[in-house]
Amino acid sequence: MKKVVFFVDKLTSSGASKIISWIVNNADLEDAQISLVTYMPIADQREVGKSVNRINFSIKENNRVKRSLLVIKQLRRLFRKENTDLCIAFLPMECLYALTAAMGTKTKVIVCERSDPYLEKSPIVDFARVTFRFADGAVFQTQEAMDYFPKVLQRKSIVIANPAFKRETASYVPYKERPNEVSFSGRLFIKQKRQDVLFKAIRKIIDDGNDIVLNIYGDGPDREKLESLAKEMGLNEKIYFAGNVRNVEERISNSKMLVLSSDYEGIPNVVIEALQCGVPVVSTDCSPGGARLLIENGKNGYVVPREDYKSLADRIEELLQNDAKAELMSKNALEIIHQFDETSILLQWETYINSLLEG
Repeated sequence: MKKVVFFVDKLTSSGASKIISWIVNNADLEDAQISLVTYMPIADQREVGKSVNRINFSIKENNRVKRSLLVIKQLRRLFRKENTDLCIAFLPMECLYALTAAMGTKTKVIVCERSDPYLEKSPIVDFARVTFRFADGAVFQTQEAMDYFPKVLQRKSIVIANPAFKRETASYVPYKERPNEVSFSGRLFIKQKRQDVLFKAIRKIIDDGNDIVLNIYGDGPDREKLESLAKEMGLNEKIYFAGNVRNVEERISNSKMLVLSSDYEGIPNVVIEALQCGVPVVSTDCSPGGARLLIENGKNGYVVPREDYKSLADRIEELLQNDAKAELMSKNALEIIHQFDETSILLQWETYINSLLEG
């Protein structure tokens, strides 16, 4: 029996955790024994099936260098003990740990880039990405992300988009029946998500005479800064910070639209989720092209230049002021379910992983 390890730092509500838990719970991998390995001492926020061997190293070391060495040591020990055939690592640092731990063993490594190699940068993350060339394979979310890396890696890599997950909640709400509210869902982290740009757009929309409320779902390190910024801009009664909520898709489904203001993303899962609800999306052209992959301008939403709050505001106003057009775009949004079919995308993962197991 083949042994396959999926490796990530922790299982949270993040997009990477969502994808990795979905694969381990559903993929047919040549009758392989699947293990899901994490190392942060944090309780899981995603469910893992009973057939999956769940391992958490639960490393409590705060020093980053010492923690990294401990992770590599324990991962290497696991590879040798279990005679692991393949490790599939998500996120740059975890890919580096897996590649280092696999040295001198039979274990092959697939690295998975889930964000933007062009803009999400730091010396250690840049170094981690340099080591990707030594992987046996790689999975990218967009072609632009793959193009960042050398040809030696591209030749053994694949692009697999995120799926539109099957679901039973958040039924379609006709556009005219929705209140004058727009939604943002994501981490409160200004450097990436650029909520400052979104706030400027909301200010312009209100100054243009529109009555609108922005609901923000999610939390993060910049929540206090953003609450202060909203107050400074006179928007404290127009921007509602809801925090993390369980029924976020149902809430988004009752919005006029979802708005994304990020400078960079992988493939934003929240855009897929909104479109599945029949909610049009107005998004910045976040690098490396995930929004453009999902949104067809004028059909199910709009894509505007990054940092351009005026264009963001104009497109939001266009939908607010044209119910007929917005209703058509809402219905068009539902096509995402077929374009990014869950079964088809899972098959891409299965085929690629099995090709490495058989090779």
